[in-house]
Amino acid sequence: MADKISAVVLLRDESEASAAERDFTALGFETHVIVGGSLTIMGEPSLFEERFGVTLESDDTGVHAMDGDVPTRALGTGSLPTVMQPYVSAIEFEAPPDFGPSDF
Repeated sequence: MADKISAVVLLRDESEASAAERDFTALGFETHVIVGGSLTIMGEPSLFEERFGVTLESDDTGVHAMDGDVPTRALGTGSLPTVMQPYVSAIEFEAPPDFGPSDF
């Protein structure tokens, strides 16, 4: 697995982007606000595992959180601090592109 991984955070309201950026940074993530009421969070896999209470695995289709034996791209928001839960709609790992070189 890569030294750093990232996930996309979808917000319920664009106006919460500053609060989300502040709160995810306080949790130890590198954050970047992107268009449309969302942001990316980046960090070491162990940070994601600790903050979201998951086990991560990686393969040629990307990073997955394990839900029992089932891989999922979605991270549950229930592990987030209570203050963050109302404005976070979803957190997901993105699939790598299915075009271009495969050896990067």
